[in-house]
Amino acid sequence: EYTTLLDQIFGATLAAKVKKQYPLSAYTEVTDAAADLIGDAGFICPLRRTTRILAAAGQKTWLYRFMRIPSFMNLPFLGSFHGAELNFTFNNAPGIGFKDGEDKLSEAMIGYWSRFAATGDPNGASAVAWPAYDKAGDKHLQLDLSIKAGGPHKQKACDFWDGTGF
Repeated sequence: EYTTLLDQIFGATLAAKVKKQYPLSAYTEVTDAAADLIGDAGFICPLRRTTRILAAAGQKTWLYRFMRIPSFMNLPFLGSFHGAELNFTFNNAPGIGFKDGEDKLSEAMIGYWSRFAATGDPNGASAVAWPAYDKAGDKHLQLDLSIKAGGPHKQKACDFWDGTGF
């Protein structure tokens, strides 16, 4: 079903390349291959492409990677999924609330977003420095209980998708 679906979505030529990039033999479960493929093709790599375009046009740009698996979701099998950062951004953990330092992560994120809204730059106060994006460094801010700058993320996958025209 995986290979049939890829053929239907991408057409035979591109599907063959996608199958080599995301071979089922590299995954324990077919759902893990599909999650990587969808995450890379639909979210991570288009975002990197857009960020590169903005930076090349002279726009100061910042990229982040939210890595925390929210304790309050009780769905650890989802990992740190698209949209998981919103509860932290708006300081509204449902149900059991924030645990294990998640409140500090939320405060830090609110600080970054507030400074960006007020000044156009998320940096300041005593926050960990958020590096501005540039193609050469491909840096971003890793948001987790420990906040730090990170280097290239999913570079091989994104270079692949950038070359496909998809």
